[in-house]
Amino acid sequence: STTSGRVDNAYYMLTNRTPGTSITTSSFNCILGACAKLGLVDSAFATYEDFEAYGLKPDANTFSYLMECLAVDLNNNDNNDKDEMTFHIEAAEEVFSLIHGYGIGITHHILKHYVQIQCACGNLQAARSAIEDTIENGDDVCVDSIAIVSQGYASLGKFDEAESVAALAEKSRYGSIPLHLTKSIEKMKNEHSLR
Repeated sequence: STTSGRVDNAYYMLTNRTPGTSITTSSFNCILGACAKLGLVDSAFATYEDFEAYGLKPDANTFSYLMECLAVDLNNNDNNDKDEMTFHIEAAEEVFSLIHGYGIGITHHILKHYVQIQCACGNLQAARSAIEDTIENGDDVCVDSIAIVSQGYASLGKFDEAESVAALAEKSRYGSIPLHLTKSIEKMKNEHSLR
């Protein structure tokens, strides 16, 4: 597409040292950010692989964009088969491994996209475990991540699990379960009981 062509052109201009450009972690992260918004997984991971070739050290933003790219790509495809879901889960796990290898903490953005991937693939327990581990490690968890998993359980009629995940918000920086999440679970409960 034209937009992906623009990303390719920006990468070309950067790596061919067009006057006014410099190859830095930030400039590569800009390319990754564009790839993430479009779900260009192959381009994103190819760009990531070039970090080492240019002597660059990835940062939290680098990994956030890689994880976002995987989530966007998964969300953009209506016909994700088992192989496609397995690929996304394995790639997300690899990104997590790389993050830990660089000693970078899990940001709330990275966690949110990881949770989106796991939930889209039906792995609610893996998403929940990631949230619990992140809270236990003292890293930041945004309420969106908790809501995604909680609502995933509620949509399956597993309301005890939904409420248990929602209660994780009390252990995070929020200190309480957000009202919108409580109302969302209650609404799903009511709809479920009408069936």
